[in-house]
Amino acid sequence: MQKRTSVFLTLFLVVQIIALQILKFFPEFVEKYYSLGVYPWISKISRYIFGWVPFSVGDLFYLLIAIVAIRWLYKNVKRLRHNEQVGFFVDILAAVSVVYFMFHVLWGFNYYRLPLHKSLHLESNYTTEQLLETTNR
Repeated sequence: MQKRTSVFLTLFLVVQIIALQILKFFPEFVEKYYSLGVYPWISKISRYIFGWVPFSVGDLFYLLIAIVAIRWLYKNVKRLRHNEQVGFFVDILAAVSVVYFMFHVLWGFNYYRLPLHKSLHLESNYTTEQLLETTNR
C-alpha cells in the first residue's frame, strides 16, 4: 500500500471509532437510516449474488483473509528488522481500518439499532431480578 493511503486509512480508523462511539447514543438514527434504509438493499444484493451457494461464502471469505494476512506477515516481517516498524504497523492499522469499515457497513451497524422490544413497542412486565431468578432455576 502506498504510504499516503496507509496513513489516511490509519487516521480514518480513529475517525470510525469516534463516530461509532457517538452513534451508540442515536439508535433511532441507525434504525431509520441503516436498518430500515441501507441494510435491506445490502441484504438483497448479497442474497442475489450468494444466495444460490449451498454453503457460507462468509466462511470462505474469512479463510481467504486469514491466508492473505499470513502471507503478508511472512513477506513483511523483515521490515521489523530493517527499522521500518512504523510503516509496518501503519500498514496493519490501515488493513484493520478497511476491515472495520466493511464490517460495519455490511452488517455491524445493526448492533447499534433499537432493541427489538422497543421497535415492536412491547411492554416488559418483569424485572431484571425476576429474569435472574428464572434463569438460575
